[in-house]
Amino acid sequence: MFLLQLKHPNVIGLEEVIKAKNGKDIYLLFEHMDADLYEVSRAKNILSDKHRKYLIFQVAKAISYVHSAGLIHRDLKPSNILINEECEAKVCDFGLVRSI
Repeated sequence: MFLLQLKHPNVIGLEEVIKAKNGKDIYLLFEHMDADLYEVSRAKNILSDKHRKYLIFQVAKAISYVHSAGLIHRDLKPSNILINEECEAKVCDFGLVRSI
């Protein structure tokens, strides 16, 4: 529900919500990202210092936006930060989000 309202370049975009035929389940369709920060950080020598600074800046912008909306993420970790080929970062996994 929160993701439908959050619109920011560094927060994962929810494209569509699909109801299952059984009437009990739903499927969430998100925009495509190539990898997560955990996967990239385990590979040696992929990120330069400039890349790291840029990623931290983007995550800080996303968290600032989420907090300004009156929400707390509560599960921020490298595997919940998605990265694409252009070194754009997006925060994902809002399953534990709470409003204040």
